[in-house]
Amino acid sequence: MAETALGERLERRIRERAARAGARAAVRMETELKSRFQVHRKSGDTQASVRVTLGSVTATSIEYLAVATTPQAKFVNDGTPRHFIYARPGGALRFQWPAGPPELRHKDGFYYFARVDHPGYIGDPWWDVTIARWSEFVDDALAALGGSG
Repeated sequence: MAETALGERLERRIRERAARAGARAAVRMETELKSRFQVHRKSGDTQASVRVTLGSVTATSIEYLAVATTPQAKFVNDGTPRHFIYARPGGALRFQWPAGPPELRHKDGFYYFARVDHPGYIGDPWWDVTIARWSEFVDDALAALGGSG
């Protein structure tokens, strides 16, 4: 009977410490994801959409849920094949093109087109690389809690 009570107390303390470590690791994961995307930042929508929340915590595992809700999050991570980009109806795509033909350059220095043939993008695995570091973040969080858990 005493062994059972000791085992239950021990498991509860382990779960409590794991939950504290998991919460710290989730904050670090979210911070790292937003930081890794910074180089691609234009509007800030993707960084604002990144959320990491602590999931289930047991004596042997700490789970989390990480999301980025903008379409460009996946495109930047995975890359894209060659594709056409079309302007909205009545609009134009506006961009700088340092090596573009001067005869097509507008007087404001930009190029305007109804559609462009985009060569594709190789991708930057900002998401995959950071997600793969979860166990590192948990280990660091456990170490930061020290023996006073």
